[in-house]
Parts: sequence; structure tokens; C-alpha cells
Amino acid sequence: MTKEAAFSLAICFFLAVVVVTGGHFLKPENRVLLLSVMALGLLLVASWRLRGGLPGRAAGWALIILAAGVAVMVAQIVPLPKQIWAYLPSRTFLTKDFASIGLDPNWMPLSLSPFESRQAIIAILPGVASFFAIISVPHKRWDWVVAGIIVLAIVGALVALAQTFQGPNGIFNFFEEQGQVTASGFFANRNFLAAQLYVAVPFAIVLTFCRLPERSMSRIVWGFLGLLTVLVLVAGVGASGSRMGAILVVAALLCSLVVYLTSQSRWSQPGLKRSGFFIAVLFVGGVVVAQLCFVALLRFSQTDLSTDYRGVMHATSWKAALAFLPFGSGFGSFVPAYQLFENPDSLIAAYVNHAHSDWLELVLEGGFPIVIVLAGFCVWLATRMLLIWRDKDANPYAKAASVAVMMLLIHSYQDYPLRAPALLAMFGLCLGMMAVQTGRSKTQPTVGTQNFLEGDVVFKSRPGGFSGVRKS
Repeated sequence: MTKEAAFSLAICFFLAVVVVTGGHFLKPENRVLLLSVMALGLLLVASWRLRGGLPGRAAGWALIILAAGVAVMVAQIVPLPKQIWAYLPSRTFLTKDFASIGLDPNWMPLSLSPFESRQAIIAILPGVASFFAIISVPHKRWDWVVAGIIVLAIVGALVALAQTFQGPNGIFNFFEEQGQVTASGFFANRNFLAAQLYVAVPFAIVLTFCRLPERSMSRIVWGFLGLLTVLVLVAGVGASGSRMGAILVVAALLCSLVVYLTSQSRWSQPGLKRSGFFIAVLFVGGVVVAQLCFVALLRFSQTDLSTDYRGVMHATSWKAALAFLPFGSGFGSFVPAYQLFENPDSLIAAYVNHAHSDWLELVLEGGFPIVIVLAGFCVWLATRMLLIWRDKDANPYAKAASVAVMMLLIHSYQDYPLRAPALLAMFGLCLGMMAVQTGRSKTQPTVGTQNFLEGDVVFKSRPGGFSGVRKS
């Protein structure tokens, strides 16, 4: 086994661990320790593999944005003199509380919850390690990592289906929600499982229909297995009952059709594309989606959206975010910051642990500094998506990754999927795929030649055959 294959398998093993522990099978302290050690190990190996430099300017800009975000998080736990922290917005209650117990601290950090802020820095390690790991792998080896994402999603979907159809004493009844078993796979939240599955959908379609074997019989078998995989993933989303999952898996299927139709050169089979086979598959798949996601879509009719408590949480979170501007309340401090602005008339039995909108929660905790970082990230993301989708020879995995990233960001407006280490790791992998230039060569081919990128070698097709030249 080559070093590249071994490292790709190591990435898959890391993904398997973060997925299996996604439902809190371990004690929190043990889970944090395990994932932190594994993420640090993966990050160190990836950094060593990148010692010769990053694979392109886009990866460099991504690193700058990441460094800026980490700097904002670290700045929130740096102790400040009382002359500064005591006069920050919405901090006056702290001086009164300290005075009531006879304390007068001279130095305090910006964050309301310094311990949680330190934990937040540790929590981003899976995503950071995954990003560096995938950009250190040649894109011709991405098949292994993509296959790992798909296999883990299939297992999660099958577990969710088993949780749906087994009895109350079934062996897969890991978690309960309001006294009922939840079809959430290895996660404690049905929405997290749905996110894992719709992220895998575009990769499954690309791996199946953009990497078809040359033999006709192999194509048929490969295509059947791919279609079966997509149906299992969609069935898992339907079993979960996630409303956003049902919407986003349909969006992922439609976007995957565009990925396939815009993939050219060696990545696709023009004859199959002209036959309309894939369009027919998508049509049949759409009908199946409507049936399999019926349970999730039925929840819309059973819920009065005007009384959905998410509206209350968003309004209260926005009020708190405005009060803590310009520097925010500190990462990980959402609970105490939110409770300061709760209306007693709208309280519910369960306490609110997240804003159910990652975008809004980040603004509350990070203030203007994190807004600037997010703006830079959005510019980078839009630029990369434009370049990738305009390039007909771009790696379809990069396009599939862009679909997965957009689905997760849309989902994050109404939930917090990226708070799950497994989904954060997949998010990092997708961003890494987008950050690597895997399309056509920057050097224009001469008349009568055609360039294909394979690692760092450009192969030029000529009437007499192929010749390989190393890129300068």
C-alpha cells in the first residue's frame, strides 16, 4: 500500500470515529480528548506533507481567513484590565455580582464564559484537521475519501431505518426524544443525520456517474449500485423526519444533476450524457424522494410555523447580539448571554442551548470581528464557486463539495449542524476540495493538443500518442 493510500484510509478512519461518537456514546471529557488527539495527529501529519507549500493561492487565502477566525477566538480569552472589561457593553452586571460576594477582580477576559471559549477553540480541530488533510492528498486519491464519506452515510441511513422499523426494545435504539426512539443514526439529533446524508448525495452521484467504468456491463452494475446508494440515503433522510433534511436532499439531487451535466473530458461519458439516462434516473429518483420523505414533509402540515419556538429564539438571540456589540459575549457563552434577555412570558420547560441559527449565534458570540471574518469567508467561497463552476474541466468532486457546503450553510440558518464534530469535519473536507485547483492547466495548450491534469504532470495528447511533462 502506498503512502497516499494509507493516509487516505487514515482520513476515512478519522471520519468514522467522529461519526460514531457523534451521538455522545462516550462521556464528554473522553470524547473531547479522543477527538482532539486524533485531530492533532492528523493535522501534524498533513502539515508535514505540506512542508513544500500549499497547493495554490486559494488554499493560502483560506488559511489566512482561518487564522483570522482563530485570532478572534483567542483574543476573547486574553485577560483585560478592569478599566477596559468593566465598561464593555452589557458587562455592568458583572461588577455588581462580584461586589455582592466581596470580590473585585482587576483582570478579566472579554468572554463571559472563558472555559467554554477555550473549549470552542478545541472544538474546531476536527474541521481544521480535515481541511489540511484533504489538501495534502493528490486529487486522484480523493476517490478513497469520497468512498469513506458515502459508506459512513449508508451505514447511518441503514441504522436510522432499523431504528424506525424495529420494536421499542431494539438494539439500535440509542436515543430518545420525548419518550420516543429517534431515527437519528449515530447522532443524538435527527437533523444532524439528515445533514450527513444529504452531504453524501452529490458525492455518491459523482462517484457513480462521472467515474463510470469503460465496459458496458460494468457500467450497468456500477450505475445500479450508485442508484441504490442514493435511494438508501434518501430513505434515511425520510426515516429521520427532518423537515430541512427533506428539502435539502431534493436540492442536493437537483444540484447533482447540474454537476453531472457540466462535467466534461475524462470525468464523464458523453454518450451516456446524450442518452438522457441520468435525467431519467433523476426523474424516477424525484418520485421516490417524494415518497420516502413523506414523513418529514408531513411534519410541516402538523406544525403551526407561526408558533414555532425558533422564531422566539431568533428574536431573543438578535436582541442579545445587538446588546453585546461590538465585541460579542464570547464563544461558547450563548446560554448565559441568551438568558439575560429571555422574556419570562415565553419560557418553555427545556432551556435553550443554541440559537438554532449558527449565523446568528456567531454574531452574538463574536460581534463585529467575527462578522468581518465571515464576510471574508463568503467572498472566498463565492469566488471559488464561480471559478469551479465556470471551468468545464474542473474536478466534479470540487463541484460536489461546493453543493455540500451550500447545503450545510443554508441548514445553518435554521439549525446548528456544524456544531457536530462529524459534520464540521466533512465541512472542512469539502472546503479543502474547493481550495485545490484541479481543473485545466493554466498554460494554454498548443494547436492540436489537449491537456489533462493528473497530479502534477500534464499529459499532452498528440497524433503520435501521449507524452508527459512535468509542470514548472
